[in-house]
Amino acid sequence: MKTLTPTQEMAKKAKISAKAFRKATIDKEHRPTLSINGNDIELSEETFEIFHFILKKISDGSSISILTDNELLTTTQAAKLLGMSRPYFVKMLDKGAIDYVMVGSHKKVKREDVIAFKLQREEALSQLGADTNQLDNIDFE
Repeated sequence: MKTLTPTQEMAKKAKISAKAFRKATIDKEHRPTLSINGNDIELSEETFEIFHFILKKISDGSSISILTDNELLTTTQAAKLLGMSRPYFVKMLDKGAIDYVMVGSHKKVKREDVIAFKLQREEALSQLGADTNQLDNIDFE
């Protein structure tokens, strides 16, 4: 995982760039290009939108983390992604809640497995809330 925490100067420059991206129009005849060392690179609409999103977040002073789906995360990174403590997350690994691999003496988990677990957990909590609402509507008298 690569994380960027912008400085104030970076945020100022990103704000200027984000405005330029916002003003740009994309159509089939006029693809946006990025010029790097005199080489123009044509951007797809999706890539253009990703760059614009990143620039907006940096201009707000937000940290940006870039992960790939199959990237291995440390237990600290995974716990942070799930909003729980690392020791609790490690206990869950030991109980088999999420698959992991050993890299040296460290447990690592696939990002995609952590995201899948997070979605399952959110779905279970949502179902629990719905079940609780149904119980509230039952008259026990």
